[in-house]
Amino acid sequence: MSQIKNLSVFQKVSATTTILSNVAGTVSDIAVHEGDYVTEGMTVLKTQGLNSLWVEAQLYSNETGLYKENDKVNISLPDLGGQVIKGKVEFINPELSGSSKVALIRISIPNTQGLIRPGMLTYIAIGGGNSRSLAVPASAILNNGKGSIVYVKNTNGSFSPRMIKIGIGNQHYVPILSGLNSGDVVVINGAYLLNSEAIFKNGSDNTMAGMKM
Repeated sequence: MSQIKNLSVFQKVSATTTILSNVAGTVSDIAVHEGDYVTEGMTVLKTQGLNSLWVEAQLYSNETGLYKENDKVNISLPDLGGQVIKGKVEFINPELSGSSKVALIRISIPNTQGLIRPGMLTYIAIGGGNSRSLAVPASAILNNGKGSIVYVKNTNGSFSPRMIKIGIGNQHYVPILSGLNSGDVVVINGAYLLNSEAIFKNGSDNTMAGMKM
């Protein structure tokens, strides 16, 4: 409106025109270049507000029933020194992707300080309540094609593989649903080498014999 008023007052056409947006945000795409023609209704540029962002994660089909919309989520950002912020589940896609058979989950997070940038890596932890469960470090768990195993120390000093059933964990710890008891001594580092030695000595189909270490 101010440009139209200036035109009526000065009776002079400017070589440039200022285009004002009715929303605040960051320019994410410019659809025209110098010398291009523009017409009414044509998209000139796109802006996006970054005060609130979406985090997208993927769930396996057997995990989708464990979560629901409005669940509270902790978001950890490695690029920001592991800073943890609160988020909320806004959407769970009811359809699975055709190839990977995973479902998309979308989480809203605040970004009032503008520190979070689209494309950053995040870790999510969904859960609530005060429930406790037995858990082991993620590095202790191996997958042998038949399921998940850990190596447990025996009373005679040897180590034996044990089949376990795991729950949904994070990048650090994985809950154990069955197969381990509180007090069991589990190999945390070097389980892969121990498993390789067991396969070398006993064969891939018979790795349940204890190994003296």
